[in-house]
Amino acid sequence: MIQKSTEVQFVAKLPANDSLQNTNRPSDTMNLALGVSVVVLPLLLILSVVGYRKYRAFVLRKQIATLERLWRLSCHRNIRRRGDG
Repeated sequence: MIQKSTEVQFVAKLPANDSLQNTNRPSDTMNLALGVSVVVLPLLLILSVVGYRKYRAFVLRKQIATLERLWRLSCHRNIRRRGDG
């Protein structure tokens, strides 16, 4: 008696190369978000530092103006007191 070998072959169907590459790479929206954040975050940091420096310069100028007004008032008061005495 001769035995016939019946082999069953399973062939795994692999996806095309394009779909394999797409599963390993991040999506286009992720790339876009990353690119935008790489550009926008340093820009926001620079603008905030520049804005804060301008704000501090404004506050300092305002304080200086207030102190100069007080100094002028005190000078005028001292002159009047000397003239009265």
